[in-house]
Amino acid sequence: SDNSYLEYYENGLATRIKLNKSVVSVGNTRGRCDYKINDNTISKRHADFVSRNGKFYVVDCDSTNGTYINGDAKRIQSNVEYQLFDGDRITLADFDLTIKC
Repeated sequence: SDNSYLEYYENGLATRIKLNKSVVSVGNTRGRCDYKINDNTISKRHADFVSRNGKFYVVDCDSTNGTYINGDAKRIQSNVEYQLFDGDRITLADFDLTIKC
């Protein structure tokens, strides 16, 4: 839905990234991604969040430090869609996001 978002905490404040288009890319470099997170362990374009037919997926964009789902020790394979569900925790390098969908 249009109300879907990723949430993270920065300096104790909740910040939301709206998932209001088919692909929202997240990284640490403006111009390389849709949404910039100030964390140098995150790659320039670290991951894409894909919305299709009411379902959500994360794709790791060949990041240096990996993308992890729900604390799994094994990073997800790059360039492969992994379906996400409401409340899933996605970790970009060491940076945690939670999806609300």
